[in-house]
Amino acid sequence: MDFLLTASVGDRKELYYLATVCQLSLDPILVSIAPNPEYPICEVIQEAGSFGLHAVPANRGDLVARAFDLAKSDPDKFRGFAFEMGERSIPLLTDCDRSLECNVLRAFDSGDHRTFVAEVIGQRVHPGGAPGSPHRFGGEDSGNRRHLKRWLCQAGIYDLLMFAKGRFHPPQSIGEGTAEHIGEVSEYAPAPASLGQREISRSELAGGRTDSSASDSPSAATARGRRRAPEVPGICLVGCGWWGGVHALQMKQMDGRIRRYFASRRLENAEDFVARFAGQKAFASLDDAIEDPRVDAVLICLPHHLHAEAAAKALRAGKHVLVEKPLALDARDAEALVAAAEQADVCLAVAEQYRLSPAVVLAGELIRSGRLGRVTMAQASVIANFQPAQSWKDDRETMGGGVLLDVGIHYIDVLRSWFGEPDRVWAISPRDLQQKLRGEDAVAAVLRFADGIIANLNVSWSGHRSPDAPNIEVIGDRGALRIWFRHPFVELSVPLSKQHWRHRAAERIPWRVFRLVEPFLPKVETIRLPVAKGDSIGSRALLEDFVEAIVNGTEAAVSGRDGLRDLEIVAAAYRARETGDVQTIPPPTESASTPPSD
Repeated sequence: MDFLLTASVGDRKELYYLATVCQLSLDPILVSIAPNPEYPICEVIQEAGSFGLHAVPANRGDLVARAFDLAKSDPDKFRGFAFEMGERSIPLLTDCDRSLECNVLRAFDSGDHRTFVAEVIGQRVHPGGAPGSPHRFGGEDSGNRRHLKRWLCQAGIYDLLMFAKGRFHPPQSIGEGTAEHIGEVSEYAPAPASLGQREISRSELAGGRTDSSASDSPSAATARGRRRAPEVPGICLVGCGWWGGVHALQMKQMDGRIRRYFASRRLENAEDFVARFAGQKAFASLDDAIEDPRVDAVLICLPHHLHAEAAAKALRAGKHVLVEKPLALDARDAEALVAAAEQADVCLAVAEQYRLSPAVVLAGELIRSGRLGRVTMAQASVIANFQPAQSWKDDRETMGGGVLLDVGIHYIDVLRSWFGEPDRVWAISPRDLQQKLRGEDAVAAVLRFADGIIANLNVSWSGHRSPDAPNIEVIGDRGALRIWFRHPFVELSVPLSKQHWRHRAAERIPWRVFRLVEPFLPKVETIRLPVAKGDSIGSRALLEDFVEAIVNGTEAAVSGRDGLRDLEIVAAAYRARETGDVQTIPPPTESASTPPSD
């Protein structure tokens, strides 16, 4: 019986042909799947914590053939497939007669595949689908076909073919194959101690000191008078919606290091998260959660306009707070939260996880080491045709802005972690193509940093570009680096050394001949520096850093002051967009977690 497998997280949607699904239990209904880890759907399932299974009817073999022919790197695997997004943000294929929605309970490596054990939590029968007997890829075996298969196996020819395949195209090991795209769900081994994969200290994540003086920085020292949480703190996720599920999965993967609680205005949602993510208790409100002495900290994942009020309430109750970005919708509210956290001697952190991404951390090392020479320019962009799943993002009053506040703020924070504080910003928007959104759906901004570094930022929910285009590029006079958050490496491009054979060839080959072959000769040296896998945008590192901060009484890598500064820069960009004038950004009143000047 053939199935099509789908999953999504954020604006990424993946589809995969699956030949086998195993049912493990009837009550509850448990299934297992084992997709090839070389395909990106494994990474999406791991991050989303859920997937969809779609039974293909016998008369729709074209769906299987189309899925079977999809390339791994195809940017739009749903092209030609009719689908709709389910309530759990799982793509449901309406051409199939039924779809099963599944939540991942466990994941582990098995041989050269990745096995996911999941609970079936919902079934959708599609009226427009084609009911009937299930499809079997290649059709039903004829008698001659079955006899041929049996003869090939008994004669040893099949074994010989498999031996030849292993000899000339050996399978990758788990370390080289599975870990190429995803890491272990239960345990994440530290990266080897080599450039691009060494373990990075929290002080370096926070802003970039790699010498012994880092121990004197606020991010490395114990905050004076900071209230500490117990060794295994109780953390309550407030907001059990779509993005809350991403945080909940990271919390579940820290089993044994934290105690998990969940709160939602709809108690049934919180109870559902307790069941799915091995929680201890569900609360019907934030008030109930912060009154419970077992809760030491809260992770606020609510609509933007509720962040400031919820964070202020938790801080007044003496709870440590990790709040989704933005910290607030207004800089004055953000300043009040920073002051409240200092007065209560608790940790206030902001979910700007991109600066903790392994690729961003390595890029910061390369920039500070001088590998690129004198940096002059940077380009950051994220462009896709994307419609936010949450309805509150359509309203500017609850969203607080548009794509710049929701997505661009992440890249502003990354640029700050590398270059320090910007002093000028200018922004402009093309025409809005998404009529449903009250905020802007595209922005182009230019920021000027210390030493005259210029950064271009382009963010859009209404565009298409090549998947080969990098998310971030940094340019210096001796080299450049590029980052794709979907790839576990940083690409470094440097000029050819003087000893390179290309230069000797130019001296010895007649110039007429060299002119003909020159287009095929290397012009630069490109080096791919691998980074730790399984945490492409830093979500796991963010939670681990927060736990370390509240247990040890240290400053978080992305503090409340960082969240305030990011918000001030976004506000200045919005003013520039409205007036058409370059805006001056006043320096921060106190030092945030940004790199020191050399």
